[in-house]
Amino acid sequence: MESNSYRKIYTLYYLIVFTISLVILEIPYVEAGRRLTAVAQGPHYEFAAVGVVTSPGTRVYGGRAVISVWEPAVSRDADSSSAYIQISLNTSAYMGAGWIVYPERYGDFKPRLYIYWTADGGLETGCLDLDCEGFQLLDELSPIGQLIEPISDVGGSTWVIDVLIYQISSSGDWQLDIGGKPIGYWPASLFSNTVGAREVTVGGRVFDSVGNSVHTDTDMGNGLFPTQDDASSICSIEYVDASFTRRIPDRDMLVSYVNDHLCYDARLLPVTNNVDGVCILFGGSGRNVDCP
Repeated sequence: MESNSYRKIYTLYYLIVFTISLVILEIPYVEAGRRLTAVAQGPHYEFAAVGVVTSPGTRVYGGRAVISVWEPAVSRDADSSSAYIQISLNTSAYMGAGWIVYPERYGDFKPRLYIYWTADGGLETGCLDLDCEGFQLLDELSPIGQLIEPISDVGGSTWVIDVLIYQISSSGDWQLDIGGKPIGYWPASLFSNTVGAREVTVGGRVFDSVGNSVHTDTDMGNGLFPTQDDASSICSIEYVDASFTRRIPDRDMLVSYVNDHLCYDARLLPVTNNVDGVCILFGGSGRNVDCP
């Protein structure tokens, strides 16, 4: 399946090799619409993302994103760089999926399909991939944790993964589809059978494993800022409404949040077309002249 002559959907389905090592999920929720001050000291996450937020009292029941896949330069083994879609039920319960480069965890600097979840902000529940009980596979041929190939080239082909997370009306479970193929689901019981979510978020995230006075130079996306046309993209951004129908969000439903736009940033593209739908560009180089 293609959208435009250059954009291709590419999804791998390999038998996953499980590495069982329980971890505490440390991906914090960020309130949509806020521009955060970058953390100056200690390990921390930095975001450049856009949230789909409905009117007060209205819930969403899932979301979709077509995420371009890159191999960002990650400067330290303990740093990570990812692009994702996240469904936030509330400020402490959420799930997500996308790609990540995380050398310390996976042993290389290549993008891999990953998932995560927590019901309490990572205090006692949740994990990455299949490191804990929770996510239920629908097929043993799972791409979770596996390499994604090929990857996009600046000025060349853009390869993407098509990620859809949605609540099943009959069970309340949250299902994950990759490239239109059901992969598995997060049982409703993980989240106290919560109905619907407050927000869908898409974008990039970098973990700075040191966070002292000098900013990490780990790339987000392909390292280009969204002022450049070849920056990383997320397109076909959709949400699932109360009738469990996928909808293209109105532009007034979209809010951005960025730690520091001089280090990483996100930009909503000005044109919505019938092929790519709502798109954002995101990314950045981390440390630079304006982000010391």
